[in-house]
Amino acid sequence: MSKEEEKTGKVLLQDNWLARSVYSLNACQNMVYLHVLYQAQKSYLRSEAEFLPEKTYPVEMDYLEVKELIPDKRKRHYKEIERLLTVLRETPVSRKAMEEESKTRKTVIDDYLLDEHGNMVIFLNGLVMSHIISHTSYTALNLRMMQQLKTFKAQRLYETLRFWSQPNEYRLSQEYKVEQLRELLGVKSKYAAYKEFKRNILVKAIEEINERTNMQVAMQEIKHRVNQVKVEKVKFTIYDREPRSYGAKKVKPSREREIEKAKEQFKKKERKSREEVVVNRLPQGLAFSQQVYDRLNKELDEKADYIRDGFRKKQLEEAVTRTL
Repeated sequence: MSKEEEKTGKVLLQDNWLARSVYSLNACQNMVYLHVLYQAQKSYLRSEAEFLPEKTYPVEMDYLEVKELIPDKRKRHYKEIERLLTVLRETPVSRKAMEEESKTRKTVIDDYLLDEHGNMVIFLNGLVMSHIISHTSYTALNLRMMQQLKTFKAQRLYETLRFWSQPNEYRLSQEYKVEQLRELLGVKSKYAAYKEFKRNILVKAIEEINERTNMQVAMQEIKHRVNQVKVEKVKFTIYDREPRSYGAKKVKPSREREIEKAKEQFKKKERKSREEVVVNRLPQGLAFSQQVYDRLNKELDEKADYIRDGFRKKQLEEAVTRTL
């Protein structure tokens, strides 16, 4: 494990297309699956390979790390791990546009290899790999935080709400139809009555998230507009203190950055005035002394008749360089 992983935990940039997958596992099996996605992302991040939907791609897993993901020590031996991987290989998964984009097997993983020495290789199809590596929108999932959740329903609800949460402890509300929640939490036909679904799934998942993670969740029922008895949607209020990105250092504004900001402001002003000479004055509020500010403007004013388009940027840079 790298120093960064030890500090922040393993962070999966979960593609939003994958996050909306519909499948049903237990908490331990789901954590192994998420670690497979993380390892795939880590292994192929700098790869220039083109991922083809009809092909599968190998992901090497650390046998000892997989064992540590299994809380019950009695189930950490070879046969139990083999059984776990078989479940992942046989569990069906429904993903949006999968039918149109690929004819590969629609299971959580495509296949695996496991020998008696503990060498483990997981195979994922090219469509999944392309979304893992070439994602355009994603949610950062700290797998250490996910592992605090001991039930699959809590893991999936956390993952679903994490997709919508905002930084800086921002409160946000998001609605889901009851049918959508049943699918996402892996209980399509179980607990047919809403009251049972609410008591056994929603309430318990929310309690677990509130107790074990940096997210606080509250729910509100929205009833059908005509039939004011049936609950049609559930509105979640999300208060997330977990960062949206990890490892980024805050840098204090510097003099150099303020100069770059001034140049950028000139660029924007320049684009608006392509056909006419623009008044050559520096914007107020920059980190220059009054003496420096006056000298810069004086040099620009002297050359006002010649400053147009791209030449304006060059003159400003020369003036800043000479003055500083």
